[in-house]
Amino acid sequence: MDFLTGHDGVDWAAGVCMVLMLWRLAHHKRDGFLWSAGAAIAWIVFNARLTPVSMPGVAINAVVLVLSVRSYLVWSPPGSAEPAPKTPAG
Repeated sequence: MDFLTGHDGVDWAAGVCMVLMLWRLAHHKRDGFLWSAGAAIAWIVFNARLTPVSMPGVAINAVVLVLSVRSYLVWSPPGSAEPAPKTPAG
């Protein structure tokens, strides 16, 4: 049974966060980005605890974490009045 609990549930937490992220974003819910950030944090912990440490896993999930937080901050609901994109003067 070690194959189910070998990483103190960090991998399970990451997987659950990923499923919730997909579910919430599919329903256009902003908190999906927070679930994505949670999954990224769990994967960072998971990859940092491997021997040897998986630096590509840590690095990629750090990028996903930053993008998730940024997306949460700039997200606007579907159908909301967004400002028109700025065009270069010309």
